[in-house]
Amino acid sequence: MRLLSITVFILIFVLTTTAFPQSVSDDEKQKAKLTPQEEREARDFVEAFRKRFEETDDYTSLLNEFYVKDFVERLRASGEDFGFIKLSDELKSKISDAEFLEMYFASSKFLYFSSLIYCSKLITKAETNKRSIDEELEDDINLGEIIPPDVIALMEKDPYLSNAWADVINESKGIEKETCNDDDEMNSKEELQSFLSFLKEAIPLMRRAVESQPEPHSWQGIMDKAHTIFSKETAESDTKDILNPRLTILRYEFFGMPEGTRLICIDLLPFHVDLVRVEGKLKILHLYIAGD
Repeated sequence: MRLLSITVFILIFVLTTTAFPQSVSDDEKQKAKLTPQEEREARDFVEAFRKRFEETDDYTSLLNEFYVKDFVERLRASGEDFGFIKLSDELKSKISDAEFLEMYFASSKFLYFSSLIYCSKLITKAETNKRSIDEELEDDINLGEIIPPDVIALMEKDPYLSNAWADVINESKGIEKETCNDDDEMNSKEELQSFLSFLKEAIPLMRRAVESQPEPHSWQGIMDKAHTIFSKETAESDTKDILNPRLTILRYEFFGMPEGTRLICIDLLPFHVDLVRVEGKLKILHLYIAGD
């Protein structure tokens, strides 16, 4: 299941990597440094975004407040998929900017809450079994433990998800039946509208599921605790800075930005965030799944 594989990968990626992105050369690594003021500004900006992202369903205001003005145009031009959902090229050409924006934010929020539930479950299991999180990752994870039953019920009603995510539905019920449908493209506006309706109902349930987990419930608290018990080596290393802002100098065009553009990069599980300064203020240039 693509959702689970993404979640497992990004957990390992975010908790263990502090490397510079490929867009900066070895020689530039020594020169590409942020000032303490820039680091504080970037942390404060991303933390403010995280809180608004968790709380609001007003995606237009979120876009206007935190993103570069032409973000939707840049996203369309990139041809990227929406994380764990693939839209056909024909469907992408038919949907409005408003639908494009809702799909981007709502699917990202669903993945965000799924990742928090997953990490919280791993922490609880690791503490109960007195094992490190990397040892727990060696075991199979029951997707029924990540996706709440009321959300599974909504999936079954959705014409796209009932087929594309049949493995998740079956596993949540203890049915050992594998399918190969999770790479199916979404082709029609009817499927899109149904999926957006699913997300509107599912996201509050996912948020409630996060709050029902053992403490901590906050993103920062979960990440701090995950770092502590990820492994003995990680716990003893100096990797406590979860957000870890760092400077990248582009060596090639990226997301509409030319070579030489100065980006501030931050990992906000399950996402990687690229910030750019516009008219003296930080804005999100792009937010995508960490490691993609």
